[in-house]
Amino acid sequence: MYHDLTITATNISNGVNNGQTTVLQNQTLGWYWVPQRLDSLSGGAGDDQIPLSVTSGGINTVVQTGQGKDTLILGGFGISDSSRLVATVSDFTLGQDKVTVFGQSVTKDKLDTFVKASAYSTSSTKLVVDLDGAGAGTTSYTLYLQNVAYNPSNTHTIFGV
Repeated sequence: MYHDLTITATNISNGVNNGQTTVLQNQTLGWYWVPQRLDSLSGGAGDDQIPLSVTSGGINTVVQTGQGKDTLILGGFGISDSSRLVATVSDFTLGQDKVTVFGQSVTKDKLDTFVKASAYSTSSTKLVVDLDGAGAGTTSYTLYLQNVAYNPSNTHTIFGV
């Protein structure tokens, strides 16, 4: 993600504005390469943005975020088979890392339309995230957060809202 992009455009058409230059500074530009079948992965030491879509092993696909304030970006990216949209995060840090939904604005007021959270074990949380919230779609992403004990009052913190 570039947070300091500068774009310079120069008018080269004939006329009175020929040669006029416009500069846009401090722009943000980002792009994502979303795997078509994600295997287990490890993030780096920085503040990573990790897009998650189809996984090769479902619940057995392990995402390790690593150090930093990492963002997991959930999306179908053209896939509507929710059984293929499943992963486990081994080191999610509550209050530091967060989950977002690609192309959606998840707010505290709308959180219940996007996510159903429950205990997966005594020390883990299961999230079933509706990828379009209250929209007409039915595609969901299931994310297991190991070592994040389920607590209903913490769900908003997982989403950074």
